[in-house]
Amino acid sequence: MGNQYFVFKQFKIDQHDCAMKVGTDGVLLGSWCDITNDNRILDIGAGTGLISLMIAQRNQNAIIDAVEIDESAGRNAERNFSASPWSDRLNLYHTSLQDFNPEIKYNHIVSNPPYFDNSLKNTDSRKTQARHTDTLSYETLISKSFTLLDTKGRLSLILPVNTENKVEAIVKKENLVILRKITVYGNIGGKAIRYLFEIGRKEDFKTSECITEDFIIEISRHNYTDQYIDLTKDFYLKM
Repeated sequence: MGNQYFVFKQFKIDQHDCAMKVGTDGVLLGSWCDITNDNRILDIGAGTGLISLMIAQRNQNAIIDAVEIDESAGRNAERNFSASPWSDRLNLYHTSLQDFNPEIKYNHIVSNPPYFDNSLKNTDSRKTQARHTDTLSYETLISKSFTLLDTKGRLSLILPVNTENKVEAIVKKENLVILRKITVYGNIGGKAIRYLFEIGRKEDFKTSECITEDFIIEISRHNYTDQYIDLTKDFYLKM
């Protein structure tokens, strides 16, 4: 099937119309976010629909809405939703986050957002939109998310390490608090490559201290750590 499809244990991703294919970032966030007791969840920048599908598999009671600005990617996600066992709990909205104004509030929002900031653009405009913050800045993502979250609602993100200071400054400015912060390393002895953040309102989590943890993906090439296997074993075919 080549790289047009990615098969997981309980669902399949058709990704041929999506600029950004299935990757480790999405799998990490979809496996890690704490959605156990959440009933209404929003996925911002759904892409192929991977994270929404992972959440639907993990939480059989949740209704998941997904926002995707790119029309082709959105159609791709809709096909993946329809082909999954959880199609009745997955909804796709073809719109930007800025224009998304639902009548309900969410318990949890997840996003693997555009991550390049002030960097060289790809000649493929769809990849630029998917990868760069021009169409969705971190400030807009975080502030808008908290207008859509209910009391004690949380926002979970995966971001590159060079965004740490910017994100923490936005969190402070918006009177929010980081509840969990995971530093992700590609391999043992390597440099940090990503952060996983869980963010809430300061007034909702007054006594909470930030939980920090280091997370390593590989011991060596394709030789995965117990951490990574334990986190993703319900999804990958060979885990």
